[in-house]
Amino acid sequence: MPPPSPQCALADADVTRSEDMGLSPGTRVGRFSIEGLLGVGAMGVVHRAHDPELDRHVALKCVRPDEPDAGSGQERLRREARAMAQLSDPNVVRVHELVAHDGHLYIAMELVDGVSLATWLAEKPRSWREVLEAFLQAGRGLAAAHEAGLVHRDFKPENVLRSARGRVCVTDFGLACPSGRAASVHGETARTHDRESGEQLATSREIAGTPAYMAPELTYGAPADARSDQFSFCVALYEALFGEDPLRSRVSMPPDPRQAGGVPPWVRRALARGLRMAPEERHESMTALLEELGREEDPRGTQREARFTDANVVRAWLKGR
Repeated sequence: MPPPSPQCALADADVTRSEDMGLSPGTRVGRFSIEGLLGVGAMGVVHRAHDPELDRHVALKCVRPDEPDAGSGQERLRREARAMAQLSDPNVVRVHELVAHDGHLYIAMELVDGVSLATWLAEKPRSWREVLEAFLQAGRGLAAAHEAGLVHRDFKPENVLRSARGRVCVTDFGLACPSGRAASVHGETARTHDRESGEQLATSREIAGTPAYMAPELTYGAPADARSDQFSFCVALYEALFGEDPLRSRVSMPPDPRQAGGVPPWVRRALARGLRMAPEERHESMTALLEELGREEDPRGTQREARFTDANVVRAWLKGR
């Protein structure tokens, strides 16, 4: 049996045994037989399990047994399963079924043989082409969710998986909601997560997500839509390409061409637009953004590139932010 790999972006487990998370190897959950622990996150646990009827391995996700608000956790899990079940796309992790066992719910989903995109990026330096290709696949997964009327609300490299064969898929739809719904979670205590410390943060404003990637309008309680996912996607891609957070480092324009590491100008322009503070100034859709990012060459040529270094254009761009 191959060694377990992180599933649902739970690579940084703080425990290493299934029994510590309530299920020992050999335990039956419905027809599934637990084999081991894949990972533990702030609110969820993912086990590796075997499906004897179809003779395949699956990832079995449940709420942490030490989660203080178990009822809300179960409801989040149900919402996640329903959201993922609406999607049939190669760039989204597939859900098989929702299983009830001993008073708890479990999502049985496909087992991706790989690592989170965050882990993949950290393993070694990647060329801008490698990074862009991975994110284009993830972006197609987001676009599929948007076409189904769903907003992910927590897109980040930790919530994207890359298989050993290079397939990239979006996962962890625990905070997904219909497009246009307010960012608060009615009737439950929502949580945010500090990316650096991993600390789970309660918020009286009931805003759900990861602050480092969150679109600014969501912090003010505006409805979540495809453009807020687009902003999170652009933060993650910018960080992967240039090694710095465009928000925390207060980067206010695409990097100077001499410091861009070969990243072409049309990619930098597409990111700049996706990172606009005002949602209406971003790309019309994820699909439109992906079309801009996926250009094989810049049809506007080097003359357009020169304009980005012009001081007057820089001032105009900053004013637009």
